[in-house]
Amino acid sequence: MKVEYSVFKIKIKPETAIKFDTIPEFLFRSVMGMELLNLSCLFKNRKCEECDLRFQCAYSVIFESPINKDNTILTGRNYASHPFILSVDNNEKTSFDKIDLNITLIGKAVDYFPYLFYSISKGGENGIGRERIKYSVESVNSNDSEILKDGQLDMSISRKEWIAGANSGKGAKKKYLIEFVSPLRFKKNGKYVDKISYGDLLKSLMRRVEILSGMYGESSPIPKIKEIKDIDEKLVSSDIRWVENKRWSGRQKTTMLLGGIKGTMELSGSFTPFERSLLEAGELFHLGKNAGFGLGRIKVRELR
Repeated sequence: MKVEYSVFKIKIKPETAIKFDTIPEFLFRSVMGMELLNLSCLFKNRKCEECDLRFQCAYSVIFESPINKDNTILTGRNYASHPFILSVDNNEKTSFDKIDLNITLIGKAVDYFPYLFYSISKGGENGIGRERIKYSVESVNSNDSEILKDGQLDMSISRKEWIAGANSGKGAKKKYLIEFVSPLRFKKNGKYVDKISYGDLLKSLMRRVEILSGMYGESSPIPKIKEIKDIDEKLVSSDIRWVENKRWSGRQKTTMLLGGIKGTMELSGSFTPFERSLLEAGELFHLGKNAGFGLGRIKVRELR
């Protein structure tokens, strides 16, 4: 399995400090979606699912992500996982005098970054939050290079690759601390759960990369969960809790709660290259439901 992607690091400077009453990714996603829809839509009186341009339109590809029902990855479904992930550095803060917004685009969605950049810039002109605080984009970095030069984007950037099992060597004994940075929404037997095992984490990661590689990259058969040895024994300890976050839904015109689990999980044991690449994928692409809202973000730290 292989997934191509690019990470765009955007430094944003508000005119005055912005205070958030929820995680900032929710608000930036709303701004991007609204501005991108206004920019992209040629037929204001049509629904996306009725539009002949739904497979090419920047808004539809990124925020709707339609697919044909005869696909082999999500059989019978009309929509795929969105090919973008948002994250804000230090997103647990409530007040920001500067914001580091990160956008990860996957596969062909990388080509649509100029549209997203314009949407973010337009959002800054109109203002954000209840106070409509204006902001400006100071810089855009990708692959350690500044790509915003004299107000123009340089998109001649190389993409990165995530490849399953790319880590060298056989099983290696390691200790890891996994931090659930933003709430993880994980379903088990059709219900969201407030606890998660290492096996559950691996299943979610495997499904995530299976979908992303199948929809936006190069797919191949993956091992079954039972083929990964000593899963339960690797979990040393966990400190996990359920948290709720408010989100305003412009589509439903109401405040919604998007809850999930946060905390830490400590692991110890022999980890195969495939396992280690899955943990890396979790850091890059998040996992669980609503990853496009910035949820399901994890950090993996090796312990000594």
